Amino acid sequence: METKKLDVVYFVSAFPKNDLRYSIRSVSKNLEFNKLWIYGGKRDGIVPDYYVRIINQKGATKWDRVRSMYKEVCLNNMITEDFILFHDDFFIMKPTKEIKPEYRGTFEEHINDIQAKFGNKLNDYTKILKNASETLKKANKTQFSYELHKPFIFNRKKLLEILELFPGQRGVRSLYANYYEIGGNRAYDVKIFDKNPSFNYKEEPILSTDDNIINNGNECWNFIKEQFEDKCKYERR
Repeated sequence: METKKLDVVYFVSAFPKNDLRYSIRSVSKNLEFNKLWIYGGKRDGIVPDYYVRIINQKGATKWDRVRSMYKEVCLNNMITEDFILFHDDFFIMKPTKEIKPEYRGTFEEHINDIQAKFGNKLNDYTKILKNASETLKKANKTQFSYELHKPFIFNRKKLLEILELFPGQRGVRSLYANYYEIGGNRAYDVKIFDKNPSFNYKEEPILSTDDNIINNGNECWNFIKEQFEDKCKYERR
């Protein structure tokens, strides 16, 4: 789908890291879009078109907070009907006018990949994938994992329907994409976990980072920062 008429919506933690600044610079430089929103927290000096502060409620889990942001976006008629969901660790590395749906294989393949790479360290995450798979199987829907670390286009009305149909469920991208049969192409994930990613990160149009490489620094993170050294219009000068 072409992006120039769509809003970009960031979901940001209450205490955002420095990668948010570089992510927004990458979007401002390389992505055609309408308005930029931030839901959640915001670093000083960053000035989006619109900001909706989300305060952590006592006893609320991270997922409770994310789900509340999803719902607020769905009900906000100022946001374009279709919007692009971003996180602060996504970077648009090359000029982009279109975002196409992509999946990383079946749920079973995704789970096998995780277990081969991380062993049992991500058991909670594999449970999310298994639950989404079972939910979709009961609904007679396809079984593809759309859980890639890349921007994703949602329709607000359809997303709200998913939240209401599957309350408490996570893996919202996959539930949405399989339920509405958006299709797409198979792709590998572009999240960089260490200094030796399995793909040529310097050639990718979109990248994502792990906290480890940001906190400790390495040549991959330095490469990303070097592309976006200049402040953008969403930063106080």
